[in-house]
Order: sequence, then C-alpha cells, then structure tokens
Amino acid sequence: AYQRFASPGIGPVAWNPTYDAFASMSASIAPGVADEVSYGRGVRLDVSDALTEQLRWSLGYQSRVNMDTFNRYRGVYADPGDFDIPSSARFGLDFFATPQLSLTFGVERVMYSEIRPFTSAALPRRFLALLGDATSPAFAWRDLIVYSLGGSWRSDDGDFSLRYSTREQPM
Repeated sequence: AYQRFASPGIGPVAWNPTYDAFASMSASIAPGVADEVSYGRGVRLDVSDALTEQLRWSLGYQSRVNMDTFNRYRGVYADPGDFDIPSSARFGLDFFATPQLSLTFGVERVMYSEIRPFTSAALPRRFLALLGDATSPAFAWRDLIVYSLGGSWRSDDGDFSLRYSTREQPM
C-alpha cells in the first residue's frame, strides 16, 4: 500500500506565533515540507463460486496493513503519524436476474478496533491533561459493519451501475 499525507496548512506558510498550538506545530516540521509518503504490506484473499446459474457467493479477507510512520509530523500528533489500514472481512451475493441485469448484496466488517487511535497536540491543554487519568475517556476506534446494495445493467453502450452503501467514519 502507498499513502501520501499532505497538509496544505503545514509547511511553507507563515505561522502566527501568538497561537501556541500552531507555533509548536511549525517548530517540529522542516521548513517547506508539506507532504510525506508511507508504505505498507498486507494480504488480501477473495473466493467466489456459483451456487446456481443465477446466484453467486463471494468471501473476502484483507489483513491489517502496518504502514510506515510519517516522522516529519512528530509534534503535530501525540505520536508520529501512523495511519495503518485495518483488516476487513466481507461476504457478498450476486443475483443475475437476466444476462444483462444483476443485483448485488454485500456485508463487510472493518476491524478499526485493532488500530491504535492518535490524538492531536492541538487539542486544548485542559483536555490533554486528563489523558491517562483513571477518569479519562478511552480512545478506541469501533468496528464498522458496512452494508451495500447494488445493481448493474449491461448493454451495447456499456455497463451502468448503481450502488448504495452505509459506510461511515468510525466512531
């Protein structure tokens, strides 16, 4: 996997030193650096088979992808920028109503809970002071279950597809 992290507000800009959070951020970033790249590896396995002439199932699994850190952003976040990709598992059914029309249903679980969350150094100091306290909130991503429904129409002019998905940002 390849990731590029870019922040248009970080790098070759004039910072206002009267605002502490931004002044401390700019001090930790090399002048003129606005983006950085990261690489990682993982495994994806997909299997599918026909149940009947009109019905096909599919299963898929993707392992967690541990990405390299964005070390130039140390100090912007509590940890170096580390944007790992969570593992996921999915199941799908394809129904071929006619040779031209197919309908698809899918469900996927994205395991965000295995990814360690990060906090920003720009959060209010009163809030950051509470972290690690016995009464502090627990920072952890929640897993997502994503449902999708779609359809495809094949014609001489090409393929036309429509897909609806419940995908959201993790809480």
